[in-house]
Amino acid sequence: MRKVLGKLHMYLGLFCASYLIVFGLTSLNFNHHFAFFEPNNDKVTWEKSITVADNADDLKLAESIRDALGLMGWAPPWRYRHDEQNSFSFDIYRPAKTYAVKVNPERTRVQVEETRLGFMAAYKSLHAVERIPNSILVKVWPVYTEVCMFFVLFAVASGIYFWARSRESKLLGWILLLGGSGGSILFMLFIWLRG
Repeated sequence: MRKVLGKLHMYLGLFCASYLIVFGLTSLNFNHHFAFFEPNNDKVTWEKSITVADNADDLKLAESIRDALGLMGWAPPWRYRHDEQNSFSFDIYRPAKTYAVKVNPERTRVQVEETRLGFMAAYKSLHAVERIPNSILVKVWPVYTEVCMFFVLFAVASGIYFWARSRESKLLGWILLLGGSGGSILFMLFIWLRG
């Protein structure tokens, strides 16, 4: 039993190590705003001919244009705009890029201003991304996240089990375990009660 738990502890730890590094760095960035996480904002403009049917529902129109362009990402409704000639503009957001899209009144020609945010913007989005429209690969990430979350709970339990079964002196271990856990709980209670 101990040998199987040891192998699970080690191999699941190796499997989840990359996620734990991503989660740790991005968590630090939320509080400290590291310069290397800042987006690049390199802009490229391009055009493409498409064929989409006009639609009174702006959401369906934006999604059909996005799909015709072969892009992935969200097209939020608060970014939809119509001008006097009935040209339709909207934005598409995804982790490493944003697109400002403008389609002509006939819905046959699209102008796109693509903003490339860079690798670190994509890295930062891995902290909590669950679903991106038109992306098959991102569907796997939430499953990996769940596996890693359950591994952390397993690692804590199995680590305590291995430590408790060891023959070495445990006084320092008990001090660290109770001090770390108890100190964290007391600190959270202090913040909750005192604000």
